[in-house]
Formats: sequence, C-alpha cells, structure tokens
Amino acid sequence: MMTQTTKKIAPPSLTASAAAVATQLAKASAPHPGLMPHAAPGSAPDGAAMTIALGMGTSVTRMSAELSNKAPRVQSTTATGVAQLETQDADNATQLQAVGDAAQSAAVYT
Repeated sequence: MMTQTTKKIAPPSLTASAAAVATQLAKASAPHPGLMPHAAPGSAPDGAAMTIALGMGTSVTRMSAELSNKAPRVQSTTATGVAQLETQDADNATQLQAVGDAAQSAAVYT
C-alpha cells in the first residue's frame, strides 16, 4: 500500500526565490565601468595585459547582454508556473472531492 504525502505549493516562497534570482541576474548583467587596468606607457607587460583585458571586456559585455533579459524571464516563468500549479491543485481537489462524494453515495449500509 502506498503512503500518501501531502505536497504544499508555497507561491510566496517561489516568487520570492524568483525575485532573488532576478536581482542577482540584474546585478551580474550590469556594466562595471572602471574595472579595466591601465597600462603604464612603454611597458610591454602592461600593454599585453591591456590587450587581454580588452578582449575580456568584450566577452563580459557580450555575456552581460545575454544575462540582461533573463531576469524578467525568470520572474514571468515562475509566475506562470505558480499559476499553473495552483490551478492544477484546485482541479485535483475538485476531482478528489468528486471521488469521495461518489464513493459515499454508492456506499451500501446494512
């Protein structure tokens, strides 16, 4: 015999988690000006480091652009998922009640 366990949907917890993720995504995608190193004039190692830093800056800009649209998507997807879970939960409760009602009306008392 299977043991029944009750699963509770906690929309505030889900939406709060989505908001926290969205906030972190927004922070990660925000530009951080002034973080590039400055090369000393005539320094070959500094010039090489600056070349690497410029390449990394280009990559960071591209990745920031990719992240920037994810924060709203995380929140909207979570909101949609919560709504679907709540709807399904209500449907399940209605169906379970119908089964109980049918069983009760079909019961034979002797």
